[in-house]
Amino acid sequence: MALMETEGFILSTMPHGDTSKIVRFFTKDHGKFSVIAKGIKGGKKKTGGVLDSLNLLKFMYYHKEGRELQLLSRFEIIDNFAGLRSHLDKLALGMAVMEIIINLVVEEESNEKLFSLVKRSLKTLELSEKNLYNIYWYFLLKFLKISGYEIVLDTCRSCGEHAGERQSLFSYNIGGIICSECSDVQGAESISVETLRVMRNLQINEPQRFMNLQVSVPATYEINNLLKKYYTFHFDGYRSPESLNLIT
Repeated sequence: MALMETEGFILSTMPHGDTSKIVRFFTKDHGKFSVIAKGIKGGKKKTGGVLDSLNLLKFMYYHKEGRELQLLSRFEIIDNFAGLRSHLDKLALGMAVMEIIINLVVEEESNEKLFSLVKRSLKTLELSEKNLYNIYWYFLLKFLKISGYEIVLDTCRSCGEHAGERQSLFSYNIGGIICSECSDVQGAESISVETLRVMRNLQINEPQRFMNLQVSVPATYEINNLLKKYYTFHFDGYRSPESLNLIT
């Protein structure tokens, strides 16, 4: 049994017996897995809220191959994203990010790019004061790229011609926009110029470049609907994060 050290986000916790907790992590080095924290009596009274969902921890644990629950040894907090927790919409979007990781990421598969994306997305959410959905959409688009399902928004997925900024169609099946010349692609739906422009911006830029980007109510609805349908099409068993229902 080896003693391992890593850092990771707490995805969820649940009580185990009278004195322990099961903590599910998404870690930098070893992906997603669960540990048992023994002797954690009285929840926050003993741990001071360190073992709360969303927290980023540095921790040590005893790893045994083939064991479902690893044994947590020592832990310390790196970031509790306090500014995110004090704002309901920020918290809801942050928890939605966690739900995506819980539901779509394979157990015990290292993915440092995805870990960095989660870290960057949560910190940006914490520090932002407006246009919060932009950060969530940014996360969803980058998650798709990392997962091998990147949406192509600059060229027609059918003929390869540059699309420009004009009314286009979108295909969930072949993963991107379709130009007017290829409009016979089965299942393609209309996508507005604003939605196309916003999604391109989020896809190619880092957060500091689009935080002042305002999106209309119709385009917000369209982007949410498009991404939900795209995720549903490409990920078996996908369901929209329940945390989004908390957004005011």
